[in-house]
Amino acid sequence: MNKKISNVFPWVLMILMSSVTFVGILSELMPSGVLPQIMDDLGINEVQGGRLVGLYALASAIFGIPLISATMQFNR
Repeated sequence: MNKKISNVFPWVLMILMSSVTFVGILSELMPSGVLPQIMDDLGINEVQGGRLVGLYALASAIFGIPLISATMQFNR
């Protein structure tokens, strides 16, 4: 039997992937955007606020891939 191959673009999949990418990037960049409010609320200076955001980014970079690799064996 020949199956008919559809040339329809998968819009739902593209929208889903775009949404996940947007949320991922937003969650990584959001602390930098609200840094003045974070510094005011915590009562810290600019150096300490920058260090806080830098450590958050460093932790995301270091632990992101190993955590994903370690949890791939579990069923979602």
